[in-house]
Amino acid sequence: MLEVSLELLEKGINFQEFEEKLWEIMHSTGKDILKAVLKARDQEIYQEKAQREGFTVIRRNDPRTILTLFGDLKKHRRIPAPPG
Repeated sequence: MLEVSLELLEKGINFQEFEEKLWEIMHSTGKDILKAVLKARDQEIYQEKAQREGFTVIRRNDPRTILTLFGDLKKHRRIPAPPG
């Protein structure tokens, strides 16, 4: 992050432009981290079959949107839905 910040400042942009670029970078990084965490947790749940006992897969490929402070995250349901 520091390297990117220094590169932006070396390009001669003003502080406001620097701040906006930094916000975009941080926003994108935060969103990427959230995606990685959700994907890892989804994988854990999928592999823990004992916790899913009695669950059935319903509409497996429905897209999902998760609202976050970093914007909408789009994903497909991977874990089984609860019975009923």
